[in-house]
Amino acid sequence: MFHLLLSFLYLCVSSGILSSNAINRIFSRHGKTQMKIICEALEEYALIESNRMKGSDKLMFENMASNIRAGLNILETSGIDMIYFGWTPLNDNDIFENIGEPTRNDNDASMVETIHIPLYFIFVRIKVNGTMIVERIFHNPTIDVNINPIMMKEHLENLCVLSNTTLDISPLKNHDNGRWYLILSDIFNFKRLPDI
Repeated sequence: MFHLLLSFLYLCVSSGILSSNAINRIFSRHGKTQMKIICEALEEYALIESNRMKGSDKLMFENMASNIRAGLNILETSGIDMIYFGWTPLNDNDIFENIGEPTRNDNDASMVETIHIPLYFIFVRIKVNGTMIVERIFHNPTIDVNINPIMMKEHLENLCVLSNTTLDISPLKNHDNGRWYLILSDIFNFKRLPDI
């Protein structure tokens, strides 16, 4: 188990960064084979943790394992139009200073710096018409950080602007009870509500 976790950490650190652009520092890109190894290690980790836990923590890790399994299923059927990203917002100094240290980090600090650990993984399908379709998002169960996930949408939108594509999150309605669609959509945008 720990060999797989160490492999995961090594792959996260050794994966290529998209460019020197600031927005691209917070997205690590992973190949299909690399992503399969990462998902298998994370699923095993989440299942082991769920067996150690009780109550809502047990359910949380079981759900994470289930979401990672769904990601593995996408990997098995995906073609060359799929891109796999790790969202590493702590790699941005401003974000790291505002967020601070993780509330939980089960990764080996001697192997990889916290800022290089993806908090979430994002599976994106690129269409010929210039659309970036977010197919799946899942949490990295080895780390917890108090960060607003809406920041991810801003980063994805900035990535779309840089790559001259449009963002489509509609497939997220059908996964994880629509949780990610709700988070990333403007259905409930509390930042735009007037101050009371």
